[in-house]
Amino acid sequence: MASTKALDMAFSTKPTPTAEKLRRLMYAGYYLYDHTLHFYFLGGPDFVVAPPPQGERNILGVIGKVGMETRARSSSTGRTARRS
Repeated sequence: MASTKALDMAFSTKPTPTAEKLRRLMYAGYYLYDHTLHFYFLGGPDFVVAPPPQGERNILGVIGKVGMETRARSSSTGRTARRS
């Protein structure tokens, strides 16, 4: 966003309304992606897994803790996870 605004100012141009809408749409997509990434992979594990030494504070710790529960639950229902 900042770079496109800087180029607009450098060349003394004003983007069309369609371009403004596209920029806002792209920024909204980035915002959604960035916050989802932060919650599920960077900040979320701190809320799901206990702090060290009881648990590993990253996505692997979440998989280790929640993944086993999910696997046990799916095994009891007769469904198994496909491995690649």
